[in-house]
Order: sequence, then structure tokens, then C-alpha cells
Amino acid sequence: GLQDAGAPYNAIRLIAPENASVDGTCDDYVDALRNEPALWSALDGVAAHSYNMALKPPFAGDWLADGHDFWCTEAGDAVSLPAGAEADFGRLHGCSLAARALNDIRQGCTHWIWFLGYERAADNSGDRHRLMRFRSNDTLEVLPTFHYFQAIGQTLPPDSQVLPLTSDIPLTPWTYGRKGRFYAAAALAADGGLGIALCNYSSELFVDDPDSGFNGKNSGYPAAELALTLDLSALAAGDSAVRIVRIGSGTDPLPVDNAAGWRSETDAQLAADGTLQLTVHPTELVCLQLAAPLRRSVRLLLDPPAAVTIACQPGDRIDEHAPYDFGHLLPVRDHNFELVPRSDGDG
Repeated sequence: GLQDAGAPYNAIRLIAPENASVDGTCDDYVDALRNEPALWSALDGVAAHSYNMALKPPFAGDWLADGHDFWCTEAGDAVSLPAGAEADFGRLHGCSLAARALNDIRQGCTHWIWFLGYERAADNSGDRHRLMRFRSNDTLEVLPTFHYFQAIGQTLPPDSQVLPLTSDIPLTPWTYGRKGRFYAAAALAADGGLGIALCNYSSELFVDDPDSGFNGKNSGYPAAELALTLDLSALAAGDSAVRIVRIGSGTDPLPVDNAAGWRSETDAQLAADGTLQLTVHPTELVCLQLAAPLRRSVRLLLDPPAAVTIACQPGDRIDEHAPYDFGHLLPVRDHNFELVPRSDGDG
């Protein structure tokens, strides 16, 4: 085997099955691998793509419980709109990226790879699958989705430890059917700082009663603001400083280039009781960054893990009637994760 072949072959890691979606076929494939102990133990990780169906139970609660990594080895455009609806490339696609990345990270993903980091663009048709493109005059153009990806990578950096997250809004897995409004993840960075990313995947382009076709069945919910209260009292002292990064705020069209407007940053402070109130607007990603030192040491945070608690403010609770209506993070595994952009094409 590879382990007996010596360097460099013994450093090769095997992951499988890399299905196009975390669907029933993927479920059956991984179950078959698990029923073959020799094959299962030879694998370093489970792998699949993150499009219309991403990481879900039983991955987090069962398949990864024995320590296998999970690799999202490809993700790109996956916006399903009701019949007749059209979306300009930009805000909604970036929000879809953010929702899927947070969905996967929260449930145990250790490596998350975007489809195309950069690519030479013959036309604009591939913009939903790449983060930046080279123009014919050899200039580099950063696309809107990059800003969402960048904010997540800065808030939940490589080598972070994913933390438990409790919420009274259903944290619905990104899977077949209507997509949830609320996606979130929290992590402790290697330097001791705390990062929390919150995403509101709702839009005026989504409707209450979509058509029965595939796109309608898999669209999101109509636009609704999420007014939240975060309880960080177990992690940070009252009055701690918070950097708030917002991507994709507002409803006006945003420029598809490097111009200002996609990202805004403000400084805030936790209340004396360790809480913070904020609103996440439709198609918006909000990232919260708290610098070390926090209230407790890294070691204490992880044994047992302290939780980030998120609640709707009174009168703002949203019931999504989700097929998986669980309100807390499944048990945290002792692992790190990293966000990895990939470069393909002739760029």
C-alpha cells in the first residue's frame, strides 16, 4: 500500500467518494464503504460537492464520528429561482456561497474548496462559478462572490476550532427542498480570537408558493430581516469590542468590480451582559470578529466547548417548517478546517 511505498507516496491522502451532491447516492456509497472496515479505515476523509445538496445529517452525527475528515471538493453556482424570475449575477450568488460554506463548516467540514479560484474569461457566462477572472487586456477583475468568500475566510481562518452554536431559528441543512433563511458558524481562531458568521439566504425573488418544478422546489424563502440577539457571555466579557463586517447590504445593484460598496465595516461593543443585538438583511453576510483575549482560555473553551447562543428578538421569530428542525449544533469534533480556493482553466 501507499504507507509501505515510502516517501513521497506515503504522504498521499485518500478521500472518497466525491459525489456531485450529498444525496441518496452519496449516502448509499458511504454506507457501503463503512460496511467494509478495511476500506473505511484506509480512507483519510469523506468527500462530496456542495451544490443543491450539501453537508447534512447523518454526516455530522454519524459518518464523521470516528474522526474522518470531510472535504467539500467543489462548490459553485446553485441558485434555484421560481419560474420567470431572473437574478443579476452578484448578491444572491454570493449569499448562496456563504450559506453553503457556513452550513458545511458548522456540521464538521474540514476542507472547503471553491470551484474556480480564477479563470480567463471568454465571456461572462462562467462568472457564477469563479471568484475572479482575467480580461483580454490581462487585467484581473474580482467578482462579487469573492467578497463573501473573503469575509468568511478572514472571520473563520484556517486552523480555527469550530464552536458549538445554539439558535432558536431552525438551522436547516442545505439539502433538497426549500433552503432555510438562516445559516451560521462560529469558530475560535488559532490566535484566540472569536469569529462568527451569519447569513440571511432570503430574497424578494423567492416567493411563498413557488412552482412545482425543480427550481421552485429548491428555491429559498421570501425576503425577511433577521433581528438577532447574540449571547457571548460564556466566551467574552461584557463591553468587549466587536468588528462587524457586512457584505451585500441593501437592495440597490452593486458594481461587479473592485469598487467600494460590497463591504462595510463598523466597530461595536458587547453589552455589559455579553450580548449583542443586530439585524441581518436579506442576502447579507454579517461577520463578527472579537480579538483575543476572551473570557476563557482556549483549553477551557474546548473542554467542554462553550457555545455561541443566537436568539430572535421578541416578535421576530421565524418558523420555516424545516424538514430537519433542530436548533443546536451536533457534537463538535476535535478538528480544524480550512477554506481553500482552487485554480483551474487557462488563467
